[in-house]
Amino acid sequence: MGRKCSVCNIEGHTARNCPASEDERRRAKLPAPTKIHITIDKKLCGAEPEDWPPQWLEDEMAQTLPVCEECAVLYQELTGRTIVWPRVPLENNSNSEA
Repeated sequence: MGRKCSVCNIEGHTARNCPASEDERRRAKLPAPTKIHITIDKKLCGAEPEDWPPQWLEDEMAQTLPVCEECAVLYQELTGRTIVWPRVPLENNSNSEA
């Protein structure tokens, strides 16, 4: 088993000759997010948009993050419902439409 590229995490090449685009390289170097925000048109807490490293865009990674406390409070005030996190997969969600 060979070493994996530090940019794209694929075996067979190194970061120096990685076929990833410049934007992919930039995103791979971004810091890991510390929380997930609730968005209704924009982030409820007013936080600025941020880029996430590619691996954090996958649900299994993103769902490990805590919800922004300010977003959760504002969501409850707006909707009267509390946040259930991580979300239940759609196929198991009793509120989903078939």
